[in-house]
Amino acid sequence: MDFITILIVVLVVILVIYLFSNRTTENFFKVSGSDDKKCQIKVFVSQSCPHCHTYMDNEHSKNVEFSKENNHDLQLHISGSGKESDEAFEKYNVEYIPACIIVKDEKVMKVEGGCTLENIKKHVEKMN
Repeated sequence: MDFITILIVVLVVILVIYLFSNRTTENFFKVSGSDDKKCQIKVFVSQSCPHCHTYMDNEHSKNVEFSKENNHDLQLHISGSGKESDEAFEKYNVEYIPACIIVKDEKVMKVEGGCTLENIKKHVEKMN
């Protein structure tokens, strides 16, 4: 074999080792730049709302844990806390608080019946 052929073989071997080292098949075939997040879970609250305080004290940590375990993106929007949250309230036409909205692939679904973990799980399942 000549030098060029040996060089090409060595480069191909190095490339194959690089591509398959520490990577699963799922990660290897993933489209570059695609989002791993399954759903966006948007929770809307207000600091002056007693029901929102109840949500934050009793449910929010469960929803955060569920989101992390299932690779969802949980976002907390607090009324009056800044431009981004205020725009989200307007964009999703939030009429009451606490409120929860699930977004996936341009589909939007309001969670009915409160922002409990059980309700969020049901609505996330419907989105899949």
